[in-house]
Amino acid sequence: RARSRDGGDDARRARRRRRRPSTARATTRGRRDANDADADANDAKGCETTTRAGRGRGRAELHACDLSSLAQTRRFVERYTASGRALHALVCNAGAMVHERGNTSEGFERNFAVNTLGTHVLVAGLRPVLGRTAQGDANLEGEGGYYAPRVVVVSSAGMMTEPLEVKDLEMRRTKKFDGVKQYARGKRHQTAMMERWARLELENVGEERVKSGRGYVGYYSMHPGWVATTGVANALPKFYASMAGKLRTTAQGADTILYLLTAGTEDLQPGAFYFDRAPVAKHITCGFTRYEPKQVDALVSKLDALQAEGSVRSEKNLLKASGSFTKGSATKDASTKDASPSSETKTKRSNPSWNIR
Repeated sequence: RARSRDGGDDARRARRRRRRPSTARATTRGRRDANDADADANDAKGCETTTRAGRGRGRAELHACDLSSLAQTRRFVERYTASGRALHALVCNAGAMVHERGNTSEGFERNFAVNTLGTHVLVAGLRPVLGRTAQGDANLEGEGGYYAPRVVVVSSAGMMTEPLEVKDLEMRRTKKFDGVKQYARGKRHQTAMMERWARLELENVGEERVKSGRGYVGYYSMHPGWVATTGVANALPKFYASMAGKLRTTAQGADTILYLLTAGTEDLQPGAFYFDRAPVAKHITCGFTRYEPKQVDALVSKLDALQAEGSVRSEKNLLKASGSFTKGSATKDASTKDASPSSETKTKRSNPSWNIR
């Protein structure tokens, strides 16, 4: 339900936005066995699209795209960009909590691949499309206003226990792997990245654009609360059992997402972390989790480098799948040495819990 703390005008505007004809597009891992956490970068069916009618005047499109696979994520970004379509809102909800150490087929730790690297590749790749939409008339509303495109990342309050990890992104320097800790690190990464994109956006367009909506893209993160999902049940069975009857419904968990999608950007705080429709603290009182903008910049630089490294690994996987791979057909440099999981990371595959909050 769209409502406003400040009065009825914002609520009416939000309702008008939700009634406008629209197309909702979702990415999913597709029909791949959920027990197989290794991303198949060679999946020829990646990013296929299925369209169906939605409620009212809208429709829904489903894109098969495994966000733990750089190859599939980049392919989705490239195809969407080439389509020329507008993009008014991007919600990053995919998440993973895997309790045993393991790699994707491109050589990245599985939690990191989805929660941090996949989110970065998707949002960074679609930023030009969001900017193009912000500059055009596709976001023109009635009464002379504009709907500012925006990105909402579904993070978690679990990040409150972790500082911003920049050095050991894939938890390879610790003997004992901790999936819950690695998940929390990824959620901290997501919130920090949204802060950075919001900061860069304000530097580029100025605060006046935030009020008008034209030429501006908003970036926000949020915590949906603890929601009764199969993902939570699989990843945290004891917690799930102890909270029986107290967890939120999926509709309750999605409420703040919808609020961030429909509220005017002048009423939202750029780069803020939201819970129950209000910005909340990102750090605990003692402050050991705080960081400087330059640390977030360093994180993004590392992610960009890993994305380039992953491209080489993806190419190697494609050559193997086509049968044309030979010892001399792949680039022999440091970026390909870890293309396959090492003996230390070859562990029994656990059941990955996707979409954990």
